[in-house]
Amino acid sequence: MPNTNSKEQSKSWVDRAIDRVKPQPPAPKSPAPPPVDQTQWEQSVGAHKVNTLTIHDVGLIVFGETQSVTHSDKANDTIGGAREKVAHAVINGDTQFGHHRPKTTPPIEPSGKAMRDPVTNAAYVSSLGAAREAYLSPMDPTHGAMHFNLRPNADRSNFERGPHEPGFKIRTQSGPFDNSNPKTGKNGLPARGILSIRMGSSKRALFPVAGVMISCLLLVSSWGQDGSHQVSKRKTACKTPENAAICYWAHGRLSLYNGTPSFRLWKIGTHRILGIYSGPEGEKLDELDNEHPGFPASIRQLFKPLSNQIFADFEICPLEPEHTGVMQAACVESAKNIVVDP
Repeated sequence: MPNTNSKEQSKSWVDRAIDRVKPQPPAPKSPAPPPVDQTQWEQSVGAHKVNTLTIHDVGLIVFGETQSVTHSDKANDTIGGAREKVAHAVINGDTQFGHHRPKTTPPIEPSGKAMRDPVTNAAYVSSLGAAREAYLSPMDPTHGAMHFNLRPNADRSNFERGPHEPGFKIRTQSGPFDNSNPKTGKNGLPARGILSIRMGSSKRALFPVAGVMISCLLLVSSWGQDGSHQVSKRKTACKTPENAAICYWAHGRLSLYNGTPSFRLWKIGTHRILGIYSGPEGEKLDELDNEHPGFPASIRQLFKPLSNQIFADFEICPLEPEHTGVMQAACVESAKNIVVDP
């Protein structure tokens, strides 16, 4: 009888040899991961808390400070990258000092009407994205900075400089960017050439400050141990024959803010905040007048911008007409009934 086992073994050996050289079918594809709900992910990150602020709050602050700033081909950074640095500064301040962080624009959602504007909508999306990226980033390009403002040029002089206190040194600077909402005169920025500024801070709590955009500064050691800083004397008159008729008294709070203008006065009992300058001729004498406006002697004696704020009855002289939803430029002629806080 034929040896069937031998034939089967021979066939199996041949088949195995052929299997080694012939193309094999590809492995089955791995199953696709489940789709990520991008909106849900963004909301999840936005809900994370730094200290007192959520990441969504940080994004709204960045939006409030930078919504009119747009990309320029001449800039040394993207507008998204600049906003991310602003977000880092806000996060750093909240991480270290919580409610006593440098003051900023409050986190307010834009209205539905505002969001129908393509430029506003794009700034909103970019700002919230910048906050998420800053929160998730393992590195901080601002090196711990907590203060920022916006300047109309590449001036790199210290922020809040005085005759004896050099102030904050610029650490990073982004720009120049374009401005989709240019204004001339007080409280305004040009259509082109806007530069964001960021500043560093000391190891201890500074009193709240609020903001605009991109250059980083480091607080130098020449500040007073109590956080004092010499508030500027008058360079120019606030109340003049031309504006005397429109000056008025109001109870308010004067504080140092991140952003432009640096000093702002809240009219207590209203939603109005005034941007403070030296007077009608202030910016003609000094382009950065908003960073160190002149104040009356009664304020200069008590106001230490980095460590306190003051409540008082202020004599205010408007420097431009009032418009709904827009910070009005003004100067302070005098003050009485001053209370220092803290």
